[in-house]
Amino acid sequence: MLITEPFFLMDKEYVREHMHTEDCIRLMEKTLREEHAGVFTQDLRHVTPLPTGGGLGFMPACSQKGFFGAKVLSVFPQNSRQGFPSHQGVILLFESRNGQLLSAVDATEVTRIRTGAVSAVASRMLARSDSSTLALLGTGEQAISHLEAMNCVFPLEEVWVWNRSYAKAELFCRTNAALTPEDLRLVPTVVRLDREYIENWSLKGDIHILFKTVWVVLNRKGAM
Repeated sequence: MLITEPFFLMDKEYVREHMHTEDCIRLMEKTLREEHAGVFTQDLRHVTPLPTGGGLGFMPACSQKGFFGAKVLSVFPQNSRQGFPSHQGVILLFESRNGQLLSAVDATEVTRIRTGAVSAVASRMLARSDSSTLALLGTGEQAISHLEAMNCVFPLEEVWVWNRSYAKAELFCRTNAALTPEDLRLVPTVVRLDREYIENWSLKGDIHILFKTVWVVLNRKGAM
């Protein structure tokens, strides 16, 4: 007799409702440890360039716990100008006994939450536990997920939000002020040192930056 497993379809609303940042941080820490222990294998992602300028990504993985799957994703960096996510796709989960498809999950929302969660796990391992100031470089799709995740693992008091456009940084702070604790201050900022560095690059300047960075790291003044 043929026994088929139930199939689950999880759209972005379902993922947003059931996949919480704190839970995802704990899961990602467990996952990273299991990968290190060889519980599952994860091949390098393959990206096929598209004539339109985007790409089609394929990211497979196989677990010794009886499952395998892949994330299939379209990558269109220009989408932000048209109101669409830059990464869109689906995660397919199979069981290893007969290869049956168990679930199809919206990859856009999972990627958004999971990326911030992994960053939080790494930051908790590398940064001081009492770190209270966060710098967000950019105000794109990943900014809010990183803010949420970092606020779960550090006692944040101040967040500096950088963007090439001060108006976008200010809009991000104003839009997300209600989503953060009252004692957490969002500060919009714009720094033009990146362009100055590119236009005036020199080996002497790089050596100066390197020595300054090493001193900050060795003295644990805030670099990570």
